[in-house]
Amino acid sequence: MPITFSGTGTLGGTSTLTISDTAGVYFNGQLTDGGGSSPGGLVLAGTQTVFLTNTNSTNSGGSGSNLNNYLGGTLINGAIVVVNDSTALGSNTSSQTLGISSGTLLANAPVTFNQGLVLNGSFTLSAPATSITSLSALAAC
Repeated sequence: MPITFSGTGTLGGTSTLTISDTAGVYFNGQLTDGGGSSPGGLVLAGTQTVFLTNTNSTNSGGSGSNLNNYLGGTLINGAIVVVNDSTALGSNTSSQTLGISSGTLLANAPVTFNQGLVLNGSFTLSAPATSITSLSALAAC
């Protein structure tokens, strides 16, 4: 049976989630933090699937109200991460970092990631045709 979170989740500092539920873990509400004075980051570890599918987002561009807006960046470290919009991995600004060291990033809709990227290790970027429309900055380690 999948695990589903539908309310607002607040990240305090860097939060590591080790995904092990074979039916998947769903975050259907907003992921936020304390803002500039207390940014929260997200590390997605484990070997199973997490769905960052905030139902507040009205389209793949990440418009709508109560979008994911945490500032501390995201590291994909083994998990399979499914996103439906450009703000699924935080506020989607160039001051954030999206790191992928292992695992899979799957875009189910066209997305543009504006975060700085750090890629290190063996990973998979996957999407239906034309879903990942832009990766803004790339730094391979």
